[in-house]
Amino acid sequence: LSAFTENIVLDGSDAELAKIKSIVGEKTDPADPFPTLNGYVYVHNYLTAFTFSGLIVAGSNAGTGLVRFENNNGALTLKDLEVTNSGVNGHGVFVTQHTGAVTLTNVQANDNNGVGIYVDNSTGTGNISLTHCAANRNGADTDSDGMTIVSRGVVNLISVSSNSNTMYGAYINAKSLTAKSGAFNDNGDTSGYGLYFTAYDPGSGSLRGSALLENVTASGNVDDGIYLFVNGSISLNAVNASHNQKNGATLNNCYRSGSACLFPGATVNVRSSRFTDNAQTGGNYGLTVLSNGAITLSDVWADANGDAGTTQTGHGAYISTEYASNAPINITASHFNGNYGNGATLSASGTVTLRDLEASSNLNSGYGLKVNSTYGNGSVTLSSSSGVWNRFNSNTDSDR
Repeated sequence: LSAFTENIVLDGSDAELAKIKSIVGEKTDPADPFPTLNGYVYVHNYLTAFTFSGLIVAGSNAGTGLVRFENNNGALTLKDLEVTNSGVNGHGVFVTQHTGAVTLTNVQANDNNGVGIYVDNSTGTGNISLTHCAANRNGADTDSDGMTIVSRGVVNLISVSSNSNTMYGAYINAKSLTAKSGAFNDNGDTSGYGLYFTAYDPGSGSLRGSALLENVTASGNVDDGIYLFVNGSISLNAVNASHNQKNGATLNNCYRSGSACLFPGATVNVRSSRFTDNAQTGGNYGLTVLSNGAITLSDVWADANGDAGTTQTGHGAYISTEYASNAPINITASHFNGNYGNGATLSASGTVTLRDLEASSNLNSGYGLKVNSTYGNGSVTLSSSSGVWNRFNSNTDSDR
């Protein structure tokens, strides 16, 4: 059948129903779309692995998920699905009270009236993986995230898009995050971040995690493009967080107790990334980094933040190890130009090493570069490669 109307309800506490381990739609011809289920799916109380795949699910299920898995234990696989819930405040994929790993592959949860994809497996320690998934244009009825993910394990997002949702693109609370080749753009009605990640229990040394982003864009969001708060290392490579109304990216791995970071030594590394034309509502930064270990920036651009036309103050970057112990700051081949505020502000507890920088044409009483190394005993070194000059020109306060 190419389409059928049915509500599927499976209760794993029923011995006969518990024998069903999968629901799989099959195409009549490889060129055809997957068959369409006009109805909802509710699977609960299973103690073993389950697979749901190969269907277009369209229907109305108000206030909950159209594809709903609840109180299950075991690996859950969702694959080759399109899910759209037209019910009032209706979510697309909704997984809750789950114990075990959850894997989504080629799941499209677009145009739902609530959250597109909601997964919570924090009752256990299993990981969550999304590959080639989308959650776009969700939250027509009430401000909703494209994706909401809660886990005590690792979250992997590979080739994921979550754009134009009425709240956050992706809200993630987990041990660790890896996101590669992702897009989290144009999210938020009155508020909304592009990619928002916080550690599940940042005060726990036993759940110490990390965040890795590669080839990720997070632009045009109402709040920050990227917000990361974790008690381990942070790494960004080829990230673009631009045109956000507040901060381009906020990176924080300093879980503080008073005036000191706990869990010292975790680093922050940012390479080949852009944080431009943010702070459109004023007083924010292209890039903010607060670390409990060494910070390294290479080929970073934090330009044109703030808006001279509307006199909204915006700064290029704020980089700090002030609450860490003897943690250095190293910046190479980076640019902090044309901000309607300060170019770059550094607050260091360790040595500061700067090479091949440009921090020029910052306006609104902005300085190019300001370094405060009084939080420790480290030195400040400014150098340049052969044939390359450091430039700190035409700033309205002082050049450096």
